[in-house]
Amino acid sequence: MKRILSLLLIVSLTAGSQIWAAKNVALTAEEAIAMLEATSIAQNENESRREAGIKKMAYPALIPVEKGFEKNYERTLINWNWHEILTRVGATAKPNNGSMRDAYLYYLTLRKISNVPVGNTVYRNVGARAFFDLFENVELYKLPLESGKKVNNRFEHFDLYLHELADMDINERQKKAIADIGNNLTGFLVLIYATQISDYENTKKSFSNYKNFDEEVRIVETWANSESFSNTSEHRKLLIEAFGQETYTRWETEHPDLITANRMLGIFAIQLATNVLHSGDKARLDSYKRLFDDLFSNDMPAELFKNEAGAIKNLRAFHKKYLADIAKAEKKAAKGK
Repeated sequence: MKRILSLLLIVSLTAGSQIWAAKNVALTAEEAIAMLEATSIAQNENESRREAGIKKMAYPALIPVEKGFEKNYERTLINWNWHEILTRVGATAKPNNGSMRDAYLYYLTLRKISNVPVGNTVYRNVGARAFFDLFENVELYKLPLESGKKVNNRFEHFDLYLHELADMDINERQKKAIADIGNNLTGFLVLIYATQISDYENTKKSFSNYKNFDEEVRIVETWANSESFSNTSEHRKLLIEAFGQETYTRWETEHPDLITANRMLGIFAIQLATNVLHSGDKARLDSYKRLFDDLFSNDMPAELFKNEAGAIKNLRAFHKKYLADIAKAEKKAAKGK
């Protein structure tokens, strides 16, 4: 009986590894370049039509590729959104005379209150929205202090403002918040924090004392000052090794969507370049890990590794249709002469 159970365990583990293992697909640099450039041209044309409000796409065969990406690249999509948010958060540091640490700390603290019910409606992401209302446009809300005290930056000014509100009775507190901020969600959230000032301070303290917080701040600074969240030097090195310096230089001007990790085609370019250079599973996974090696993006290598065969298959199918359509159009044009 024990032997049967052992055999069953071996079978189940083997099956699991087969499900997980990505199969390397034979791919030349020339084929990869042709597929990527064709897809880039097609996507740009489709985007132009979308922006112009034209429903009929120039390359409808690309739509299933885009939908497949949205379905299978969840972590990538999350990191795209996170990169956009952190870029905005980082941009608030200088105009508020604060540091990147200040900006990130106050963003996390205010974001802690996410959903706020008002009557029958639940407003979502209120804390994050309030942060940007308060710190993205420093002229929008002056937040005058009753004490007239001077502080080092506007983040500390906000703390002092909350404490002054907290010291008032509820009626005076509401009256001042509405006068200074308005009868809106941001004003409502400020009142919540002033009323729960101890919780506010404890939340800020817990984030500040978090063991990885300073490392996260370093990553925020890197992400906020970069167009992409990949390891820039490793990313560039990968594409040049796989496709050549001449191709990379041309892509910088003609196909910039192929050299950033913030676009679907940039992710595909990473996967295709990795498959051009490495046939072994470990080598490919390690390559992805070198590109996405920080606390925020280190869950991406597994996702890219898992989906690489599907990406190549889909791009090959699209490229075949793309070339067939060109041949068909040329044949039709020749007949018309």
